[in-house]
Amino acid sequence: MRRAPATLVSLLLLVGAVVACSGNREANAPVQNSAPPTTPGGGDPPASTEDPPTTEAPPKIEVESRILRQFGIGHTATCYDLAFSPDGSSLATIGSDHMLILWDASTGEQRYAKRAHSAPIHAVSFSPDGKLIATAARDGLVKLWNAANGSGRATLQGHTGVARSVAFSPDGKLVATGGTDTMIKIWRVDTGQLVRAFQGHAKFVARVVFSPDGSTLASVGGDGAVRLWDPATGDRRQVLANHSASTLSVAYSSDGLGLASCGTDGRVQLWRVSDGSTIRILGTKLGTVFQVRFSPDDKSVAATCGDGHVITWDTLTGQELAQLHEEPTSCSALAYSPDGAKLAVSSSGGMVTIWNTATRERIRSLGPLADEMVLCSVLSGNGSTLFTAGTGDKISAWDTAAGTVRQFPSGHKDSVVSIAISPDGTRLASGGDGKESAVVIIAAPTGEEIRRLKTPASVCDVAFSPDGRHLACSIANTSTSSLLIWDLASDAEPRNIQFGESGFSFGAIVFSPDGKVLAAARHDTVRLWSIENGELIGTCWGHTSRILTIAFNKDGTALVSGGEDKTIRLWSVSRCETTRVFEGHDKEVSCVAFHPDGTQLVSGSRDATIRIWRLSTGACAMVLPGHDIWVRSLAFREDGKTLYSAGSWRAVYEWDIADQ
Repeated sequence: MRRAPATLVSLLLLVGAVVACSGNREANAPVQNSAPPTTPGGGDPPASTEDPPTTEAPPKIEVESRILRQFGIGHTATCYDLAFSPDGSSLATIGSDHMLILWDASTGEQRYAKRAHSAPIHAVSFSPDGKLIATAARDGLVKLWNAANGSGRATLQGHTGVARSVAFSPDGKLVATGGTDTMIKIWRVDTGQLVRAFQGHAKFVARVVFSPDGSTLASVGGDGAVRLWDPATGDRRQVLANHSASTLSVAYSSDGLGLASCGTDGRVQLWRVSDGSTIRILGTKLGTVFQVRFSPDDKSVAATCGDGHVITWDTLTGQELAQLHEEPTSCSALAYSPDGAKLAVSSSGGMVTIWNTATRERIRSLGPLADEMVLCSVLSGNGSTLFTAGTGDKISAWDTAAGTVRQFPSGHKDSVVSIAISPDGTRLASGGDGKESAVVIIAAPTGEEIRRLKTPASVCDVAFSPDGRHLACSIANTSTSSLLIWDLASDAEPRNIQFGESGFSFGAIVFSPDGKVLAAARHDTVRLWSIENGELIGTCWGHTSRILTIAFNKDGTALVSGGEDKTIRLWSVSRCETTRVFEGHDKEVSCVAFHPDGTQLVSGSRDATIRIWRLSTGACAMVLPGHDIWVRSLAFREDGKTLYSAGSWRAVYEWDIADQ
């Protein structure tokens, strides 16, 4: 079978982000209480008993050093590069969300996902034996990972700018890298030692690739040239210059006789390596062409275009064979499976699509987990499973040890706004806010529906009692607003505690640790109800707008609340008095939780930050700004060393806070 020379290159252009955190406004400053009328069981609003201000050092702001893992299905932003493992069983993808994700190429299951760098990742490559994965990123670092489990192997530090490309030598002993500092560097894989560095491009190096026999290294970059080097000496062998603008990608044909290159001038060019002559130009007005690849048998060449197309050509004739992919967003990267049967393509939206090259049909799409928001989460008592739910119709169960996920139907046709787990970990209760309002109880291990409790209005929140016997939910619409409490040991109708006022103003509900009190956030107040007789036994006044979240401490003596006024209040449950006010978030406080040891408090906000507070002083000890937008829920492991947070757009993080 005749082979025509050709090559391919890939890479992308990125943008960066800066996380800023506002300074800590003194957390203990007195806040004027509102002056509502006297309410039954609540009495007049008490005088403030807040502690006086204290002075402490500003909070530490940390992200990468604290994030252990990000759970999710697929990339949340542009996937810049991808690579099949040498045996074709796995697909590695990276992107602007800082994530390295390994997929099962046959089933589409996500094997693991890890936050691999502190900045967008530009390139990924498998070692020839498939045991290592290399990544290059905007933070200037090149990292080596164990492909089997994603554990770190080595960090190669030497580029003074963005590390844009990485490639293994065919024998797997060397790694070549290139970056915006115009440098090309060769490293030993076994020791991480820099072997040599050389330069020749006038602008950034966009891609480097070894020839199949390892005797030559090809590079392209911002100066539009394709340069060929002797990797053993760093000597330049040849310059192929015909692109009129930046060249972004280059690839060798499998026999090493041909090269393919592409870039921002809208053309794909095939070169003859022996004399540097042009074999053929494939297309001249394609817009920006990000990556080009030869099929493993060299019969075709494929390229990703900025207008959302993936175009394939016959290598021998130059005839266009197909346009496999059309998306409203640009296609950024592509890779053939080793057997040539599959072509994986990524887009600026984070989606990765795998195509059958023979039939040109879509096999499957890999993430994102649909465009759905995470609205709620709950951690099992032993910390082994984190359950999340939101605007989709499924509940996701994340194995916190393996990072894998199972999904099962939520039982709701619309959004799931609240989720709770029974104390023994066997049942999940979820509340929906759609037209068919209900609380659905399912078996936590299997997802099988156990019971459906219909409600007369949209569910705002759900909570199990500490002994698991009772289930409470808050409901509200334009005509009713109440608490429903079921005795799950019977089929009796729920106790209905009417609030009297109507409107969608609920924030949250929670049982006290002894199960005797149910706290409910109602607009700008927290109301305490007796489970025994359903009477209102106290009202906590102080917030100036709607309360979104509440939580009891371990012994039930204190309660914390946060809301739209951007503040967090600590309450004495027995007196319904504010004992401290915490300030620092720039937007509403959406979730709060006590540290298991009772000395600290953690809060999440729509300002995309998590704050850790010291209860003894009210000072903010640390700010964790890893989320892109709204932090929706928080959960501690029982030992207090690990924190889980869920954000609006599929982002679930695992944080190391062992030393706090």
